[in-house]
Amino acid sequence: MVRLAGFVLRVRARPAGPDLGAWALTFARVAIGLALPLTVVLTAGSPGLLVAAVAAVVGEALDRAHFYGSLDVVTPRCRMAGDLAVHARAKLVAAITGPAVLAAQLPPRP
Repeated sequence: MVRLAGFVLRVRARPAGPDLGAWALTFARVAIGLALPLTVVLTAGSPGLLVAAVAAVVGEALDRAHFYGSLDVVTPRCRMAGDLAVHARAKLVAAITGPAVLAAQLPPRP
């Protein structure tokens, strides 16, 4: 239940907007990881325990894929691309408005 509560909190904290892929993943996670195992255990009994366990593991894998997919990891490549975009934009602004604006647009160097 704690995992389900954490999953619900992550889904609610998601930025607003109609993201059908994320909602489909949420539905699949709840259906496969929670509803299917409970249904199998309650109706099939001990012969269905293997199916319930596999469905629970698949649901957990979907939950982890959702969690790690939502992380914003800053890698050196990502950082360089961001820095290049900032400098390219600043140089474009300077070419249009003049060099005095370029110094104000560029971030300080470490």
